[in-house]
Amino acid sequence: MELKRNIYQELTNWSKKKNKKPLILKGARQVGKSFVIEHFAKHNNINIHKINFQSQKDAFYIFDGNQDANTILTKIEYFLDTSIDIDNDLLFFDEIQEYPKAINSLKFLQEEKPELKVIAAGSYLGIMKNQESFPVGKVEYLSMFPLTFEEFLQAIDKKLYDFYNTIDVDNMKVIDTFFHQKLLDKFYLYLAIGGMPEVVLSFIEHVKDNSLYETLNIVRKKQEQLLESYKSDFSKHAGIVNSSHILNVFEAISIQLSKADYEETNKFKFTGVIPNQKGYDRIVGPLTWLSKARLAIQSFIISDTKQPLKAEVQKNKFKVFMHDIGLLNAELSTPIHSLLNIKSSLGSYKGYIIENFIACELFSITDKHLFTWTRGKSEIEFIFEKKTHLIPIEAKSSDKSRKAKSLLSFIKRYNPTYAYKFTAQNYGNKNGFETIPLYLIGKIFKERKY
Repeated sequence: MELKRNIYQELTNWSKKKNKKPLILKGARQVGKSFVIEHFAKHNNINIHKINFQSQKDAFYIFDGNQDANTILTKIEYFLDTSIDIDNDLLFFDEIQEYPKAINSLKFLQEEKPELKVIAAGSYLGIMKNQESFPVGKVEYLSMFPLTFEEFLQAIDKKLYDFYNTIDVDNMKVIDTFFHQKLLDKFYLYLAIGGMPEVVLSFIEHVKDNSLYETLNIVRKKQEQLLESYKSDFSKHAGIVNSSHILNVFEAISIQLSKADYEETNKFKFTGVIPNQKGYDRIVGPLTWLSKARLAIQSFIISDTKQPLKAEVQKNKFKVFMHDIGLLNAELSTPIHSLLNIKSSLGSYKGYIIENFIACELFSITDKHLFTWTRGKSEIEFIFEKKTHLIPIEAKSSDKSRKAKSLLSFIKRYNPTYAYKFTAQNYGNKNGFETIPLYLIGKIFKERKY
């Protein structure tokens, strides 16, 4: 089965450029980069020529020596026993980090064959560490993430997705109670499964012949396998010594989140993360590695809203979230039945799950670090920059009405044009902010006209 991804449109826009640069597709491992490129070519009737540098190491010889684009393409044609149509075909270098000289060849292809569509994918860290061979200014980037809730919904329930598409976020009103509950059910299911393509496909495959709980137990095993593959991959690009520190920091993310207070996560604490080492300076390297590998999402804590928000950042004050909500719950061994009945089963621990979900959705939109606002006892989980607007986002897991004290405090101080409380409640608009169902967060920020 094919998963429809929003990135297809961005690939189409890139492919239509006259003087395009080779495209490097960024993303954590296992988010489906290779799958997307091949299916993009298939559905657009583009002839694709692929070299996988991990499985086809004899292709290394193609790029040895000083050579121009014509020579490189001639060797590729011979190697693949094919002919490349410069104006129409796609050249795809997969796992390109395995051979630095192939990375360097992107420079010559851009300068001499700008009409040729060239895409490279692989470990972003592996690509970037080859600084001597990296073609600075000769490539462009496109980021890829795990499936968002919207993409997940489209994959598992097309009819409900069609209704979801009819929701007009510029003219919001109370959503039909029947569909609101159905969308919440799928949202809770997404918290258990997450957006890793292999995991989503496993769910779709097995749910046909098994009960929901049996299927989710199969899915959990797939998630655990993915986590193990990440951890075993740390040493490949970071070295044996550093990999142990990276593992410590990676595992600390979920542990610290699970120790959160009722409805808000805490600042990331440095003490005890790496044995016998204290302070920000000791964890900044491994954390930066995880952030660049797109396995960690940072939200920097600020106390004012002067733009640019980056100017308000103190580098050692931040929260950290995992890149996929399903993997977070697998890492913590969160009981699957609790996720499907999150309103009553998880008690005081469900807040951090909702907050991590929102972090993933926002990161897939911005592709940048996030921001959290605190002042005194008030905290706004996220501040979202949209054009000239700074939009406060309060996240609540409950479907019961609660006073949004922090949000009201922020509104009184800054008087924002937009202010949102995302919750399991249906839509509402009063006291200067909108209450919006959690499943609409991606739609609100992508489709609403600001």
